[in-house]
Amino acid sequence: MPHKIYDLGVRIYLKRIKGSPKVLTNSTWTRDLILKAYGVDAELLPPPINLEAYRKAFSYKDRGKTVVTVSRFSPEKDFSIVLKAASVLREYHFIIAGSTSKYSGLVLKSLRGAIRKYDLNNVSIIENPDRGELINVLARSTFYLHPKYPEHFGVAIVEAVASGCIPLVYRDGGSWKDVVSQISDELGYTDVADIVRAVKKIEENEGLRETLRFKGLQTVKQFDYNIFKSKLKSIVESIASRTAERH
Repeated sequence: MPHKIYDLGVRIYLKRIKGSPKVLTNSTWTRDLILKAYGVDAELLPPPINLEAYRKAFSYKDRGKTVVTVSRFSPEKDFSIVLKAASVLREYHFIIAGSTSKYSGLVLKSLRGAIRKYDLNNVSIIENPDRGELINVLARSTFYLHPKYPEHFGVAIVEAVASGCIPLVYRDGGSWKDVVSQISDELGYTDVADIVRAVKKIEENEGLRETLRFKGLQTVKQFDYNIFKSKLKSIVESIASRTAERH
């Protein structure tokens, strides 16, 4: 029901806007959805990422066999794929870090129950890490594994790549289309077998690992805060110019 109300509100608002509305969107994936749902060709403006904070913590040392996941502990995020990967890759330490809300209790209870049930002593949970702790966790992890959820953009994924992590994400959503698929098609998954296969292949090939890390760092440069400011300034000036012409 909330989604239907939201959809109706958007349609009413679009009808009331005079002239050509300027709609901004955070990824090409979201842009395609907006075009399909509302017939509006939105302009791409990805959110800014403080890349410098992650660059400062970047290190090739002490990464080890660590896989990190950063995500809200909320019902729509399915962590089962992370636990399945951990049950196969027992030699790896899996860290799940994220913020909590009033909906997180049952999610965390279920998650901890599954960890005990399947004896996953290689899985740790960090609730509400501060920014410094999160940056340090990312800086010492080799892989980043995102839940099986199509993010519209995926800020945490970009932050992980900027930290030098090799990302493994579900083959759908903005983070896959605009970020991870640009690094390598082999970093997308549909099931746990894809994850295990990618980890094993990258683990055995240091040259491939460093190539993927370097390409990742180059890919996320487009999300730098200064680039965002420049794009937003250009968009605002364009709107102001057209408004002035009409008056």
